[in-house]
Amino acid sequence: MILQFILGRAGTGKTYYCLNEITEQLKKSPQGAPLILLVPEQATLLTEKTLLSFSDIKGIMRAEVLSFQRMTYRVLNEVGGGAKAHIGDLGKKMLIRRLLQKHKDELKIFRWVADRPGFIENLDRTFTELKNYMISIENLQEAFDKLKLLGKNDMLADKLNDLILVYKDLQNILTDKYIESSNYLDLLAQKIRDWSYLDDAEVWVDGFTGFTPQEYVVIREIMKKVTKFNMTLCINPSELKRQVDESSLFYRQCQTMENIIEIGKDIGVCIKKPVILDPDAPYRFKDNPVFAHLEREFFNYPPSPYNNKQESVRIYTASNRRAEIEGAAREIIRLCRDEGYRFRDIYVLLRDMEPYKQLISVIFADNNIPCFIDQKRLVMHHPLVELIRSALEVVVQNWTYDPVFRFLKTDLADIERERVDLLENYVLAHGIKGSKWIGDKPWTYQRKYTLGEEDGSVLKDDVELTQVNYARKEAVKYLSDFYNNIKDKRTVRGYTEALFELLFSLDVPQKLQKWETEARDRGELDLALEHAQIWDCIVDMMDEIVQGLGDEQLTIEEYTEVVESGLKNIRLGLLPLGMDQVVIGDLDRSRNPDVKVVFILGANDGVIPLRHVDEGTFTDSERLDLAKLKVELAPDSRSRLFDEQYYIYV
Repeated sequence: MILQFILGRAGTGKTYYCLNEITEQLKKSPQGAPLILLVPEQATLLTEKTLLSFSDIKGIMRAEVLSFQRMTYRVLNEVGGGAKAHIGDLGKKMLIRRLLQKHKDELKIFRWVADRPGFIENLDRTFTELKNYMISIENLQEAFDKLKLLGKNDMLADKLNDLILVYKDLQNILTDKYIESSNYLDLLAQKIRDWSYLDDAEVWVDGFTGFTPQEYVVIREIMKKVTKFNMTLCINPSELKRQVDESSLFYRQCQTMENIIEIGKDIGVCIKKPVILDPDAPYRFKDNPVFAHLEREFFNYPPSPYNNKQESVRIYTASNRRAEIEGAAREIIRLCRDEGYRFRDIYVLLRDMEPYKQLISVIFADNNIPCFIDQKRLVMHHPLVELIRSALEVVVQNWTYDPVFRFLKTDLADIERERVDLLENYVLAHGIKGSKWIGDKPWTYQRKYTLGEEDGSVLKDDVELTQVNYARKEAVKYLSDFYNNIKDKRTVRGYTEALFELLFSLDVPQKLQKWETEARDRGELDLALEHAQIWDCIVDMMDEIVQGLGDEQLTIEEYTEVVESGLKNIRLGLLPLGMDQVVIGDLDRSRNPDVKVVFILGANDGVIPLRHVDEGTFTDSERLDLAKLKVELAPDSRSRLFDEQYYIYV
């Protein structure tokens, strides 16, 4: 087996080099051993499109673009091994919640914060990190024993004590019954040995800056099977001749190269001399000397100035985000109208997407700019989610005004909006709530029309009263059945069954299918995809809740909190619905070397580079102490600050 590195600075054509090698082999022999290009998950679609854009290729039967995730699905489907029930993030959080309750009296640190909002999510991220970095319970126990022996850092020792208690039980449950997302790479490393598809294949790995220990194990197994393993790394070739420190722009890439070489030597591969792509003639910037100069000088100190006239880089200021986005929208329209650009030639990049994405959607729509936001979407705004939340709140709050009418206004409750409006006005006028909604007697509350009328006078419009009572009957028809049904339940399984009885009685799946069709007919494809995905997402979420807490007895208030937490974690992954769109992406994960115009919004101090703070179970100083005890976790905030420099560079 041959190990070949392809090295070069940003823009020197590493990806093009890989694609060109693949296409040359396809031309020579359209059929033969597989040619696999392994890229980050978010780059698979773009890389496939780029590969297909090579016009002289007749077909790509041999070539395939994969990510670690897609490779895992392929291997498990063809070799087997994925028979255990999958447990997602929500189900895992439910198990963590239960175990925290079980060990409450034994916990030293976590017992005081277990009920705080966000703590379980934090702990879940820590457990995933332990998995990704292959830290076992034995490793944690050894570190704990050394700390106790040395009598140092009691806070860290107490955290490890609590972590071991919960993590040990969690792993026992998961190993026996389930497979979680962080276990799939371990499974891939085991099963890839039996995947005959890799025999005699050639693999190119492109677009990565580094790997987790789990990914290194998978790479080792791939290298054992293939005939040639090619890896691109964004490195300044001059860095190879000297020892680089953590502050170097290419430090992480140099570490990655050293780790891969070590794996290659360990399994006895032939390591060829690296292919060095010319940094003085960068492929990406061959027609733009300004960017070629910027790439060379951006992190040099002192930088050499560019003395020629240039219009490639422009800096704008704006008074607020709306003005900033409106300015970008005007410039995008001008570029497409006057200079012949297409929307697909333009990227908008942000380091912090959250404060911008809603404004961008609205402003770009107002300016008829088609755009795709490259981020999974929350579903809290969807009518089905609102139906579930409000139905549970009706029970918890005992028929107060707000949840009742939120339920009725979802358009899933089998009542016309005009009747809802009539009912709402009447309820607000008379302050109706609680048992008055579900009592047997019709409503006969009357109101005064003039100052001379006394309270209790006959309602002038008897027809209106009849309509109100009819609307009330329609409104409570399904909700009262749900209220009575769920009141008798005590377990998570029972609550969930009652909730699904409500959804099926309202024909929710059929209504969503109808909405999907109507949205497609109107050309609202984003909305159609939301309606198409939301039901399965809700079902999966409820399955995870029942898996994790099925026969656990909770109050209806606690169950509502669990469901609310689950709904907040649902993300819909949508694909671009057209080819000619402006892409809105994250600065740290969006890569498109062929894009012609880039707008970077929100480039403020503290955002670019992003200022990281201590977060998670361990502080930065505790991570350093753990590293000394041979428990290597993810980079601390100082290391991530250096990574920010690299994100800006590429």
